[in-house]
Amino acid sequence: MTKPEVKKLVKRWQDRLHLGEWTIEVITIDGAEINEEGHLAQIQRRVHSLEARVIVAMHREASEVEATIIHEMLHLVLGEMLAAFRHGVDQLSDQAAAVAQADFDTAEERTVSRLTLALAETS
Repeated sequence: MTKPEVKKLVKRWQDRLHLGEWTIEVITIDGAEINEEGHLAQIQRRVHSLEARVIVAMHREASEVEATIIHEMLHLVLGEMLAAFRHGVDQLSDQAAAVAQADFDTAEERTVSRLTLALAETS
């Protein structure tokens, strides 16, 4: 995929997920992965300022790139919940906070993965 095609997909999913109030910067990586760990994309979000940066590896099949973009945009949708959760976790002991954060991270990733599958089938 080209950078303009990736940007167009991000905009499409920003609109479909009603994230119009967000400013989203798109960074494309010329490869099949964005890092040594094999990640296909990453989203960095600042919930309070409604700004995000999505980093996408663009040298893959178009359907895989789109599913990856959907996945990252869903993390953005859940960003407000994460911010609220982190505010509450700050009230816990370090040990309890670590357990709660790990459980939340697992639940968020599973939820995003399930929703990605459902939405990618309808795109």
